[in-house]
Amino acid sequence: MSILAVGKVPAIAAILVFPLPLAAREQEPSPRTVTAEEAMEAAREAYADPAAREAERKRRARLACRAELSEEGIVVCAPAPDDAESAGYDKERAEQRYAEATTNKGRPVAPDLGPPECVPSLLSICAVGGAPPRPVLIDLAAIPEPPEGSDADLIARGEKVP
Repeated sequence: MSILAVGKVPAIAAILVFPLPLAAREQEPSPRTVTAEEAMEAAREAYADPAAREAERKRRARLACRAELSEEGIVVCAPAPDDAESAGYDKERAEQRYAEATTNKGRPVAPDLGPPECVPSLLSICAVGGAPPRPVLIDLAAIPEPPEGSDADLIARGEKVP
């Protein structure tokens, strides 16, 4: 096999591989094109707040229900019976109200035994009290050792239970 024959193999492979993307580009565009308004609406729906999206869905349902009104009969527009939120029930708010109403219910409250609060005003004077009383000091080294064999000695060694 010559050098020219070896060089032709990659060239032939390149010709076979590279026309494929060109052929894909030459295909006709899809018959359905998306307008800018449709793209913006889809983006608004995708990135909207879930609560706002639900409110918009309910508003559209009400408008669709009103559109069905006719003079021939009565049309009842009501939320689905399994839709508790549209019926005015908010589970989180109900749980919060229950927790607030039942927290510490029936438990006695400890009395406030501290002095009344000092509120500075023109008619009152807030004064800080004096120094606290001195603690009683006991010199434990001055206490004599118990006599040998006494009850205090036996209790100190753990031989007798008081």
